[in-house]
This record gives sequence, C-alpha cells and structure tokens, in this order.
Amino acid sequence: MSAKLKIYISVLCLLAAASAYCGSVWTLDSTDAQLWSARPTWLGTPSRDYTHNTVEGVRFTVNELLRGMKWVHYPAIEIDPEIPHYLKIVYKAHNIRVYQDYGFLVDSSGQNLATIELSDIIDDGCRHCEIIEMPPDARINTIAVQCQSDKSGAYMEIVSLSVFDSMPEKNVSDEVELSPGASDPLYSFVPFETNQTAASWLELAGYSQDFESAQVTVSGVPFNVSGNPLSVFATALEDTETLNVDINDSPGAVYVLMGARFTGEEWASIGYGDRNNIAQPDQMRLELVYSDGSVERCLPARVQSGIHRISKGLGVYYINTRPGGQVESIRFIDNIRNGQLAVFAVTSGPAMPEKSEPGRTSPQKSFDAASGPLNVSNDKLAISYDSGGQVYSIANKLTNTQWLSSACSIYQVEEVEGLPQAELTANALPSGQIGFTLKLTNNTSRKVRCNVKFPVISNINPGGDSTSLGYCFPLRSPIINNENTYIRGDYSGYVPFQFIDVFYPGSGGLYINTNDSENWAKNFWLDKLNEIEMGCEYVELELGADSELVLPQAIIGAHTGDWHSALEEYKETMHEWYSPAAPRKQWFREVFNFRQQFLHFGWPVETGAFNKETKELCLWEMVQADIEAFGGVDYLHLFDWGWTPSYEMYGDYAPWSYLGGHEQFRSEIQSLQNNDIPVGLYFQGYLTSLNSMISRSKGREFQILNADGFNIDAFGSRYKMCPLSKGWQDHLLCSVLNANDLLGINGVYLDSFGFGPSSYKCYNPLHHHPLPSNPARAEAVLTKIIRTSRLPRESVVYTESMPVDVGTQYQDGSFTTAIRQTRFQDSYGYLSIGRFILPEFKMFEILVVDRPIMDDFEGVKLVFYNGQGIWLMGGAGEWFSPELRVVIQKCHSILTQHSDAFTSDSPVPLVPTLDPELYCNFFPSEDKHVWTFFNSGFEHIRGEALEVEHIDGSTYYDLWNERPITPRIEGNKAFINLNIGPRDVGCIVRNF
Repeated sequence: MSAKLKIYISVLCLLAAASAYCGSVWTLDSTDAQLWSARPTWLGTPSRDYTHNTVEGVRFTVNELLRGMKWVHYPAIEIDPEIPHYLKIVYKAHNIRVYQDYGFLVDSSGQNLATIELSDIIDDGCRHCEIIEMPPDARINTIAVQCQSDKSGAYMEIVSLSVFDSMPEKNVSDEVELSPGASDPLYSFVPFETNQTAASWLELAGYSQDFESAQVTVSGVPFNVSGNPLSVFATALEDTETLNVDINDSPGAVYVLMGARFTGEEWASIGYGDRNNIAQPDQMRLELVYSDGSVERCLPARVQSGIHRISKGLGVYYINTRPGGQVESIRFIDNIRNGQLAVFAVTSGPAMPEKSEPGRTSPQKSFDAASGPLNVSNDKLAISYDSGGQVYSIANKLTNTQWLSSACSIYQVEEVEGLPQAELTANALPSGQIGFTLKLTNNTSRKVRCNVKFPVISNINPGGDSTSLGYCFPLRSPIINNENTYIRGDYSGYVPFQFIDVFYPGSGGLYINTNDSENWAKNFWLDKLNEIEMGCEYVELELGADSELVLPQAIIGAHTGDWHSALEEYKETMHEWYSPAAPRKQWFREVFNFRQQFLHFGWPVETGAFNKETKELCLWEMVQADIEAFGGVDYLHLFDWGWTPSYEMYGDYAPWSYLGGHEQFRSEIQSLQNNDIPVGLYFQGYLTSLNSMISRSKGREFQILNADGFNIDAFGSRYKMCPLSKGWQDHLLCSVLNANDLLGINGVYLDSFGFGPSSYKCYNPLHHHPLPSNPARAEAVLTKIIRTSRLPRESVVYTESMPVDVGTQYQDGSFTTAIRQTRFQDSYGYLSIGRFILPEFKMFEILVVDRPIMDDFEGVKLVFYNGQGIWLMGGAGEWFSPELRVVIQKCHSILTQHSDAFTSDSPVPLVPTLDPELYCNFFPSEDKHVWTFFNSGFEHIRGEALEVEHIDGSTYYDLWNERPITPRIEGNKAFINLNIGPRDVGCIVRNF
C-alpha cells in the first residue's frame, strides 16, 4: 500500500470518527421530574407553595404572588475540555416577573457555563429555543432553574435541553408544531403583497430550517405562504411601517403566521436584558378595520397559549373578530425603530375559544366566636381579648362577620437584651375604631433592648372561599390582590404608609393602622396562605433602667366594601396630626412636565447651555427646544450646576468662579422665571465627592459608619454623610441658603433622600444620636431644618423618593418610581397610591433613571392616568421617539388645561367601572369632574363602560379623542360610552 493511500485512508477514518462524534453529547431526560430538588435557601423570597412535575417537559411552578423558588439537578457530564460546547434549550414560561437573576443556569463547580437571565425569558406560554456557546470545560455538574412569579401559577418549563460539541441547528419546529399540507374548509387563505423571501428572513432570525411547501399547518392552523420562492412582508427594522391586508369577509377570527425580530436592549423603563417581545399595542399591534368605519386595535394572542404578546421568532397569532362584523382589512402596525414584523401568511377562520386560567378554591367554613374576659366595642366593631394580649374574636358589626378563625396574640415581645414587662389596654374611639395601647416597663437597673410586634392579627378568615379573601398592602405601588403571598418591608420610602387592609365580598373588611406621628423605626408585613396574618414590628427598642416606653396607639377598624374605606379612614386619622411645615404651593402642584437638564454633562449629548471656554451661559435656548419637543416645560431642574473640574459634583456647591460668576447665572434664571418657568437646583443629601473641600476637612467626622465602624459608601470614592450630624446639617443648610441668596431659585432638591433605607443606619458616636440611627427619621430631621429655615416660603423642597407619611410634612414633593414598580410586578390598578393619599404633595414619576424612554408609550400614559407629573431627562431627539413626544405633548395639554381637577384635594383611585379590565381614577373640582381610564386588557373597549350619578345640565366630553359624548340617562344615572384600545388610556370631563 502506498504512503499516499495510507494517508488518504487515515484522513477518511478521522473524518468518519469526527462525524460520528459531532452532535449531542448529552440530553436531559425532560420527562423525569424526580431528577430535580427545590432549594428554598438559595433565594431571599422563597415560596411556600411550589411544585415541579412533568407536563410537556419538567414544569417548575410557584403558586404565590411575588415569590420564587430555585430547583437544581446535579448531572455528571464529561465533555472534551479542548473544544467549545453548545447548550440548546427549548423552554416555556408564564407569569414571570421582571427580576434580575438567572432563569436557567449551567455550571461547572462554580464556573458559570451558560445562563439565561429571567429578564430575557419570554413568558408567553409558548416554546422558545435558545442556543448558548459554553467555554471549554471538562465537566458539567449543576443545572439550576429559577421561577419568580408576578401571579400565582407562574412557571418555567424545560421542554428539552441538550449539550452539543458543534453548533446545533435552531429549527422552526423547535418552537411551533409544523406539518406539511393545509386543507380545511373552515379556513380560507388571504393574499397580500410581499417584499422579502421567507428563507432570508428565517436565516436572519436564527433559524436553520425553511418551509418545505407553500401550504403548511402550524400549531393546528392551515396557512398558505405565497410566492416562488416563498416570501413574506417584513416591516422596516429601524423605522416604523404599516402593512394593510384586505379581508372583505366576516370570519370568527383572523389567524396570522408571523415572525418578529428585534435589535438591542429593552428600554429600561420596561425591563432589563435584550428586547425580545412586545406587550404594548402602541409599539406593535394589529388593527381590524370594519365596514362600518370602526377600527379595533388589538395585540394578538398566541394560538398555543392564548397570551397576548408579540414575541421574538415565528409564531401563530389570532384575533377574534366582532360577532357579525364585516372585516374590510387588517393592518399590521410596527411603531418602533428597533424591531420588525414579518407576515408569512394570513388565514380567516372560526373563532378561537378564549383560554382561562383555573382558579383556586377552598371549602366553605364557619366559625363560632370565642369570648375573652375583656371586651371593647362600638357601632362598627367588637373585640374580645385579655390583658395578656390574646384576641379571641373580632366582629365587624357593620356586616355581622366574625373575622378570626381562632384566637391570636396582638403583641409579641422578642428579647434582644433583657425583657420588659408589657401592659395592654384598649378603648373605643369616637371615629368608630378601636385603639390598643401597649406600655413597656423596665423595672431593672440595666437597659433593656427588644423588638416588639404590635399590632399583630393572625388567623384572619371570615369563612368561605379563601381565594376571595383580598388585601391591600400599601407599598408605594400598592399590592391589591387575593393570591397567597408574603410581603414585608421597612417603614420607609418603599412602604410609606401605615395601614394594611383585608376585605371579603359581602363581609366588608378589617384593617390595622399604627398611627405613628413620630417616625418610629418599624416594618410591616402581610402573610396569606389561605388565611391572613398582618402586623407591624418595632425594631431595636431601648429602655433605660427603671423606665417606661409607650408605643404609638394601634388602631383597628372595620368597614363595608373593599379597601377604599380603609384608605379613606387612614387619611382621616392621619390628618388629625398631619401639619405641613410650610403651605403647599399651587404653582408647584400645577407642574406636569418636569424637565431635568445639564450645564456640563452629556446625557446623551451636551446641551450647549454652558461654554467652558468663553464661560457663556445660555439657558433659554435650551429650554425653548424642550418646550417645542414636549409641548411645555413647567419647571427646570439643573442637575450638575455645582460641578467643577477641581471639586467634582457633590459637597461644596460653590462653582461661581468656574461658571464666570453668579451674576450671569442669576440673570439666566430670572429670564426663565419671567417666562413662568421656575428653576430648581440639585443638592445631594448624603454624598460628598472625595475631592470636595467639605470631604477633605470634615468627611471622617460627618460620615455614616456601619456597626463595624466602616464607611458605608459602596463606590469607595465618596463620603456618605449622616443627616443627624450637626456639622453636616449646618453645611448643607448654608449651601442651600447661599445658592438661594445669590441666584433667587424656586426649588431645592435633596438627592437620595426619601427612601430612608435601613442600610443607612449610622453608628458614628461623634454625632451624639441614638445608636443606630433611624434613617427615615434622620432624613426627615434634616429636610425639616431646610424647609423651616429662612428659605422663602414660596420655594419648594423635594427629594428623590416620597418619604414616609410623617416625613412628607417637611417637604413639598418628590420624585417617585411607583409606576415603574407597579408595572414590574403587574399590580392591580397600576396606581401611584401616594398621589391619592396625599394629593397636595406633588410627585413626579421617573419611568427610568439615566436611560432612554424612547418608545415606552404605556409608561407615559400610566403617568397621565394617575394625574401625575412626569420627570423628563435626556436629549429630546436622542432619548424620546418622535411618536412618544407627541403623546407627551397630548398628556401635558390635557393636564394643564384641566389643572384645577388634576390638583384636586379629593381624588379617588379605582372607582368602579362596567368592565373588570377597565381601571378608572376620579379627579373632581368645583365645576368639573374628570375621569382617567386605563384599559388593562388586550381587547378594544367600545360602548358603555362607566356609570355615574348624573348632574342636570352637565355636558360630557372625551378629552383623549376630542369629541363630545352624549351619555344614556336613566333616572339619576348617566351611562358613558368609551372607545379605548387595548393597554391604552382615556379621559372624560363633565362640566356643570
């Protein structure tokens, strides 16, 4: 045999061996749920109700609201460490909340080999395929899954998971059921023009597979992909575009074989990670045009799951049509500049049955009321208890309902260092509530430290189906729900209000209110696992030798109806002690477009307001451009005015030399003020730059120290000053007053204030405050010093977050991220609750910090629906799409024209409507009533949707659609017709 032949045969053998080895080297058995174990200790919010079982694959389910679980499987997979490998996973997910952690993780002894973040999970209930290149390693020994719920019944499911030694193919059949042929007399194909081959689009979308024939059945629906070669209509990827397809039929539904492709990251106001799906019809949608001229906007649903979403990749979507309606055409609207729709085929056919999720039920229960030795009652409420704190019964006399299934303890004292004696008393209050007072006594010669839970009400269950037992937990974005959950939070900017309510249809409700006017350190919690426990815990209480301590009186109240009654009674009780340190300013309440701008920094481009070479300052031209872009600027907030190259941003606030003197600055501010645009300046409540003069001279003295004696600044480049340090108080006040004296400003902003997080506790003994400090109280002390100083009364003080209710007395307003939070947890009502509890306290919604809003139409509209101001940051042309700027202009016009209603002292959140998916807020003034609406569903609402008391002689007008309305009048009731698209807003005014 020749040498050449030997080499040739050897090469063939090597190629054959390589060919035999290529492909999957390991595949998970996705039918064996027993491989997996739950790991509740791996996360901070573990659910108590979770399962994993086999459905299509192994499904991991969490049955509690806003809770999570992690599961792990420990395989032993040996792979060639010399070559890269690839993970191919096909998954399904549903009801996953926006959360920054992994969803799927493949690991090798602590080395992360492949991860899909929860923020990148598409939770539309359909199959999705991801392929990830893994670094070379010799072993895979951990696979983990995490599910974080925004609704009960959330799940992650592994349909298949394999490891390959070469790049695997992603096939259309990985994500949809695909079979050749399409013949069904109930369906008819709809032709349309195309502009791209199907094969080229599928390749761009990452698929290796093309359609084998024009007629194909996908997910059970027949389609005909037209053209030779097969072709699609694809909208522009980096521009907006619309496709119109004629239907001229009366089908029960229109079915669409459609793909979507996206580029870049999701806008941070909506979520994290890459943009991979659309849930806002303003961004992408379908519109049905009927022969009567009406148009219904729709976000189509996936055939496989019934979930309304347009997701990355190829899928089958449907829209059920109006019964009996003649559909002339269907429009495909692509209204974004980083995404693309690709229409493969359109089919008309029978209506798709709507999918519904199963509810949870529990058996009917009834309880006999126990009796204790002590009783307190009034016209609304009767409570039986004993002096040791046992509560035997709580009866709502308004509804004749017993609320406890068994006795509970209304207080619990936890020893930290010694244990005080406790004395409980109760009395009926004139308001119809019952007050409980707890006095702690230390009769020893040593100090006592303890935590006290008070009040606590457990075993709450008025009987019946526990799924109907609801609750209202007033986070800044309230949790109003009936699903099992556990919620806990510090009394801070995150939990700023002091009541918790539970309610049940026909039985009214029960609430607690801690009624603390002195800003004690505490936290609140609610725990529902069929029954409910709710309570408050006071932390780190200290009693000196031979001393007493009386906690704020805890109020228990009862009501008819739902949580609205508890909200109103909380407001009434709070205003018995609530007294703002300075009068509220009507001009500030009428600010709706709050514009943050820059002299030096480029966000994302420099404004040109300050020329560092010539020292010329020009604010008016910058603001004029913003007025044109946004329809108005009601307030200018200058962020970086205090920055200098030498001393940086935080601490000194004396940039006069660098700015060319204060006189020019004052003149520019006066020019804006003369055009009715107030101006405010930025101050940092905590941070100082290390290069600043105050840091160099007093940083170590004024700084916050943690329990171990270290500076708490995570960046390591700044000091974090203690608000209770007398020296820092004097310095910040002097800086504020000096700037005001020199410039004549209208507002003072204290950055980082309002949250009052427990992580900012100070243990620095140089400050002579209790150790540790209470951050919420500390911030309120310093804010009050500034607000009650010689700062003009018509000036305003505002902070980064709305503080606790007590703290709001010492400032005029704040920023808030309540709407951002309520969207991330998909909360009922999408409320910024503080806007309704304290309407005279002005708030501006931040949809996202330091990032573009771009095409977040829904976010802007939710700000409008809450009747709030919006915080606008970044270049108008760079960070806001032209279409979004039009929406901002429209919102601003309505809010300013009807500012008397939107600055009402008595707005009402979530008034009843005639459609369960339609939310409505009410803003009354002396001569008009305004209602704002948000359609939380994915179907167009058309027809009577609101019933109100009619006022003779009044007129109704649709402000959003600019048309008069003639309601149907029946007796003293008016039934108002609405026309609101899915995930859209509306606004009605009644003049009288």
